[in-house]
Amino acid sequence: MLVTIAKILSEQGIDVRETPYANHEDILNSPFEAGNFFKAADAEKYRKNFACPGGCENSKTDLRYGKKYEDLSLKLAKTEDEILKLRKYGKEKKIFVSSTLTEEGMSLMARIRDLRGEKNLISKELQALIAPSAGRVKKILTYKGTVICDMFSNMRELLPQIGSISGRVDGIPLFTRAFGELSLKITGLGADVAVVGGPCLFGTDEMLVAVRHDDGSVYNFDYNTEKHYNSLNGSANMSAHLMEYGRRIESVSFENRKERVTLQEYESLRLPFEFASALRAPLVIPIPDMSYKKYLEAVTVKLDERLRLSVIESFEKELRKISDLYLGVIDGLDDLFKPPKLAVVHGRDRESLETFYRGRGPYVERFVSRRGIKALSNKPENIESVTDYIFFPALPFYLWGIRNILQVDSMDEADSLRKCAQAHGTSVSLYGGLYPEMLGKNGTNTIFNSTLGNKEYV
Repeated sequence: MLVTIAKILSEQGIDVRETPYANHEDILNSPFEAGNFFKAADAEKYRKNFACPGGCENSKTDLRYGKKYEDLSLKLAKTEDEILKLRKYGKEKKIFVSSTLTEEGMSLMARIRDLRGEKNLISKELQALIAPSAGRVKKILTYKGTVICDMFSNMRELLPQIGSISGRVDGIPLFTRAFGELSLKITGLGADVAVVGGPCLFGTDEMLVAVRHDDGSVYNFDYNTEKHYNSLNGSANMSAHLMEYGRRIESVSFENRKERVTLQEYESLRLPFEFASALRAPLVIPIPDMSYKKYLEAVTVKLDERLRLSVIESFEKELRKISDLYLGVIDGLDDLFKPPKLAVVHGRDRESLETFYRGRGPYVERFVSRRGIKALSNKPENIESVTDYIFFPALPFYLWGIRNILQVDSMDEADSLRKCAQAHGTSVSLYGGLYPEMLGKNGTNTIFNSTLGNKEYV
């Protein structure tokens, strides 16, 4: 559904003057498509993610809490980082496994205890600074309990390195995860950071599927919506149809209507490049052709096996054509932005794929053992493909061992960001810079969800 931040605030009964968005009419009134997963939250909880926690509009010299706040925030980040490193060292050396602690173990525990004490004192000092001036900004919006509604002007204040990035991001709401912590890691600690992000493979009306039965009847579906083509809101479902009538199906053919990338897909590639270039950070772009193939493999299990293999092979040829479109655009962006390191992970890059699957293995296992297989997806046919999407954000960790990762992606990936963070615990620190997708020509659906005539192509 189409929403605006102003509408959401009104529905939540929030006075816009008590939010950071009060003087940003473009942010408040920019329409975008999103599900009803917004909640009002106490701004105090997220205060470190705003360059001007009290709601000020100007440069960092106008920060309500002054330099002391910045110094204490940096000191807190360093303390938390040292605690994390000591805990990791103890785990790697198995110091805390034995029931009898060694001298090194006792020393390590004492140091961690002291650091926790310091952390508590610093936190109290920060709270004391905040308390006298906490009257102005009281509420912010969260989305799916994962990201907060943010503005690029605020992100730029926190992380001046991204100031060169321009375009649509300046006038739309953005959705960030722990951006204040990320800025401290980069500017205060000099931590290594990588960027990950990229588009889906194709959208509505770009891949049509014709299913012919042995009685000569033909059923036409849109691959993205899975609905009958030309009645995209109908009740018929492609995957259910393939499962129910598998033995009566004589052929499945594909009409690939995607010849260029859309404006949104281009932005979904350009923005990760821009962030990576600005931060001098390595970049990973996943092209999810392997995930689309896995889904088709899952929903065609009831077909005759020879037919099934032929259908998958035919689909894979179309996937390669679309992947090549993206690879061409990526080559041009690589020449333009020149990130220090680039990996493009797709179905034909067997080495990177094997590294991805091998690296995520223990984290998938731990996630499922703790939360159950349905935490990946409620639909069995989605499990394999959705697992890819959930673990894509950690690709820089699997490929290069980089533990601080910024996902620059569509806000539709909020669930993947949350689940990936849950799966990796303290092994990886995941940050988010998510954007609402562009609307198509009719202004009522995203380009991704629009029919062909309402899409805009590069």
